[in-house]
Amino acid sequence: MSHRVLIALELRNLLDPAELKDLDVTWLAADQPTPKGDYVAILPLLSRWIGGTEFKNLPDLKIVANCAVGYDNVDVVAAELRGVIVTNTPDVLTDATADLTWALILACARRVIEGVDVIRSGTWTGWHPQQLLGLELPARWGSG
Repeated sequence: MSHRVLIALELRNLLDPAELKDLDVTWLAADQPTPKGDYVAILPLLSRWIGGTEFKNLPDLKIVANCAVGYDNVDVVAAELRGVIVTNTPDVLTDATADLTWALILACARRVIEGVDVIRSGTWTGWHPQQLLGLELPARWGSG
């Protein structure tokens, strides 16, 4: 007998079907209410609340494998009372967050958005020596 599991539909193209072959998977759309049933696991995104009602409607639930860095969308007290394990995906966004932080720093320092706006508005008339110079970051850090 295969285990019945609920998985967020948004993850469908990210998961290898071969890894799921021994499971009875129900794909759960973001706007779809959590169904009742004998599911043993749920893999939600952070946008889906998993609380008392969900635990009541899923009496066989053993694990909430939250696809998120945290678990603010899970009532951990209700989970503990029912003996349901709650997991998350720590550090999954650490590198992406660092990359985007640097992208934002560079975009702000070099006035990238302002430059795009000038071009899109049709007001750019050509290069000027001091147009949108921005900051020289190495000089700010004492490395240049």
